[in-house]
Amino acid sequence: MRAGNKAVHSCEATGGAPRTWQLPEHIGSLALRKGGGTVVALRDGFYTLNFDTGTSTKPLDPDPGKQRILLNDGKVDRQGRFVAGYMDYDGSPPCSVLRLSITTITPLDRGIVCSNGPCWSPDGQSFYFAR
Repeated sequence: MRAGNKAVHSCEATGGAPRTWQLPEHIGSLALRKGGGTVVALRDGFYTLNFDTGTSTKPLDPDPGKQRILLNDGKVDRQGRFVAGYMDYDGSPPCSVLRLSITTITPLDRGIVCSNGPCWSPDGQSFYFAR
């Protein structure tokens, strides 16, 4: 990954009032939180980012003991849970697609190398991703 992609940027729809928040690791994806701020899938796990204070917190470790992960493409499901896949930096399986709820991380699939493009069927009953 390129150096420098460790920040979240925002601006008004007109391009005015730009803001930047620095993060500790590379960013794979993010989702806005209903209560403010965002959940961010970083190189080494899920984090929350507080827009008011600029602080980031890692609430849970997605795969304890696995040191070389990279969380990548992620989206929010209908229930408000953030789903993201991860890969090993050297491309070695097994890796997972993970679902983050407020206090838990649930693996949805293991044994994959990399997942991208998470999405759901219109009825929300089937989950899809490309690998």
